[in-house]
Amino acid sequence: MRWSCLFILFFTISYRVFPQESPDKINMAYFYQAGNELLIDYVYTTDNLLRIRYKYKDPLLLSVYYVAWESNKSKKSVKNELLTSACNEKDCLLTLQLDSFAGENYHTLIFRDEESKHEYVFPIMKNIGTKSPILLSDSNLEWLPDRFLTPNTFVTPQALDNSALIFVYYYNDNFTPAGPPTGLRKGQPNIRADSTFTVLSHTAFELSKPGLYLMQTDTNSVNAFSISVFENPFPEFKTLKQLIGSMEYLSTAEESQLIKEKEPNKNTFEGAWIKMAGTEPNAKAGIRYYFRGINQSNTLFTTYKEGWKTDQGMIYTIFGPPVYVRKIGFTEVWGYDRTQNHDNLEFTFSHYPIIFSQYHSILHRDAVFSTPWNRTVDRLRRGTPNYE
Repeated sequence: MRWSCLFILFFTISYRVFPQESPDKINMAYFYQAGNELLIDYVYTTDNLLRIRYKYKDPLLLSVYYVAWESNKSKKSVKNELLTSACNEKDCLLTLQLDSFAGENYHTLIFRDEESKHEYVFPIMKNIGTKSPILLSDSNLEWLPDRFLTPNTFVTPQALDNSALIFVYYYNDNFTPAGPPTGLRKGQPNIRADSTFTVLSHTAFELSKPGLYLMQTDTNSVNAFSISVFENPFPEFKTLKQLIGSMEYLSTAEESQLIKEKEPNKNTFEGAWIKMAGTEPNAKAGIRYYFRGINQSNTLFTTYKEGWKTDQGMIYTIFGPPVYVRKIGFTEVWGYDRTQNHDNLEFTFSHYPIIFSQYHSILHRDAVFSTPWNRTVDRLRRGTPNYE
């Protein structure tokens, strides 16, 4: 179904009751829970707009409000406005003009289920460093906010600065997985494009093969748009090559080398797990838990590389979904507690947009995580993880 004309209406509402906590106290862990009913894709663009697509079990049940607080530590909201989205039976689109968010207030969207009264708070980042100069559309000329697509998909790029030419850089690089949380961040080798070409704005072209496609209208700018292309059934991993390749967080260097040296086969894969877990039932449990985390990380955190390879994906894969999440400005804190057989743990991420991705986050690493990391990895290897 084609989207109807998208517009926004503003209504001042003083009677609406919103969360009584200050923004820095609101738990946003719902965005990372398996089976979460609300899915949000977004992009900040160089025309100073925030474009959002959201999916819900019934999008028409949701009302969306723009709410500004005096600060991230204040319970007092200074502005409440009802927004109008363009919806079909599956998705809704919403466009916000960032110039309208004046001052130093803390800005959020609140998605409210008018039936259950449940509310989801989505923070708005006003001063994001890297913005997209391009919108990508599908064959029906509908906006594609997806972070990844499949090979042989035809897309139509639209340059927001009215440039005629769009420069495309293709990377067939197998980007490195995140390093453990216990020390210095693993550096990414110098990355060079495998090929470059140009396409015309408003003209369809084919994303013919897996890899990363980065697009710019100005090659001297930090502003870019990127889309990753993966073979089906991504975000799930099912082939032996994928499964073995994503075992890096569990395997010792010697184990990884032995597995990679042999021709991938089911016996090699299962044998490695049985050796780690001690018994076949424990090996099956470990495989189920670990690769469920890998697949969920791919769904939630894929950017210019698979989600499991990102800092957030690494923590999610090993420790499971966080119990609480605080999002303040460009900082995000994940918390785990003893109900998950962890010590009380907090991991802090800084949102750090790069030319490859607006969604890039960096973990604050510390040697203090060494014991919980090693203990949790050992549990996974034995098929007895900290979470269900």
